[in-house]
Amino acid sequence: CRVQRTVSMSSEELSVMETELRPSVHLSNEQMTHVFGPPDRILILGMGEPARYLLPILESLDFQIQICEPRAEVWEREAAAFNQVDCKHCLPDDLIRESYQDAYCAIVALAHDPRVDDLGIIAALEGQAYFVGAMGSKKTSSNRIARLEALGVTEDESRRISAPVGLDIPSKTPPEIAVSIAAELIRARSDLYERRR
Repeated sequence: CRVQRTVSMSSEELSVMETELRPSVHLSNEQMTHVFGPPDRILILGMGEPARYLLPILESLDFQIQICEPRAEVWEREAAAFNQVDCKHCLPDDLIRESYQDAYCAIVALAHDPRVDDLGIIAALEGQAYFVGAMGSKKTSSNRIARLEALGVTEDESRRISAPVGLDIPSKTPPEIAVSIAAELIRARSDLYERRR
């Protein structure tokens, strides 16, 4: 959970309470308020151009980012381009079950490879992630839902998947796709905090 600590500047009185606000520090003449706790985290599945363009946008929006890329050939080709972020060379379902089950995380599948994306999405739907998205065309997304439901994902669970991920602006190039995904993540995070007020 997150905690809000407020200190009165005049009386030095301290109050502490649980909150659902985002981590932040605010200082005024009257008081200092510090919200601390788990950060807003995003796990991106797959290294590639959309992920490369998405990273700096998400960093500027105060998301904590991690990349998961299990494919050896992609890792060897792309890892150098992602050296500024925490990258894991492992299966996504193991990583998600271990570290991305809480309500402060989002999972975005950008591998465009069912062997990677489907594993990650299934694991993500088992947890409380506030956002689960997957890149692909409408046809690819429809085929993915059919595949996942054949593997035991329920209709209610499949409705949690934002696919094709990103706001419909419409986007075609990797930079445009990155902008549309970032916009949808901003909206999802904002909706999350509105619901918790």
